[in-house]
Amino acid sequence: MSIENLYLVRHARSALHGKYCGSIDAPLNAYGKRQANGLRRVFSKKRIDICFVSDLKRTTQTLDAILKNRDCFILKSPNIREIRFGEWEGKNYKTVSRLYKNDYNLWMKKPYLIQFPGGESFSEFYKRVEQFYKFLVEIKSKNVLIVAHGGTIAALKLILLDLPKSQFWSLAPRNAEIFHLKKTRGKKWFQWVN
Repeated sequence: MSIENLYLVRHARSALHGKYCGSIDAPLNAYGKRQANGLRRVFSKKRIDICFVSDLKRTTQTLDAILKNRDCFILKSPNIREIRFGEWEGKNYKTVSRLYKNDYNLWMKKPYLIQFPGGESFSEFYKRVEQFYKFLVEIKSKNVLIVAHGGTIAALKLILLDLPKSQFWSLAPRNAEIFHLKKTRGKKWFQWVN
């Protein structure tokens, strides 16, 4: 892998904030648009050679704001979509915790064991993110930006930092949060949050 700077950005706040969005193609809300414009200011002085983005509106709108008036090669990938929450999608967290109590508790305590009713299992989701990672390691660019979803970024960080799946929740970003992973001389990733 020739990447030296890898920027992982969770999309800005969507119109379904506070609900399980998953595969629903929700756009950014007004606050999210302001967050995305703030990201543009952060990235205005950073060199970006290539961008990867999920093919859902909340990520593409975030990336569009970041790259406004800039040229960058962009690849859209469905492999970095959020986990498909199935029957949970469109419902708020409180409702899900009440209607799907056992599954919700498993998701909060051992997310790597979950099979979402009518949706994806964590294992299926993780394999999809691993497929993207295998493609990512072949990239010859030095400065890479990925705009994706909270679960996707947490899973990517598990893979990149070689951490156990039990660390998933500790790696989940907030909306519009940036994680900068930089290669050190020893070829290990060093991480910090902007």
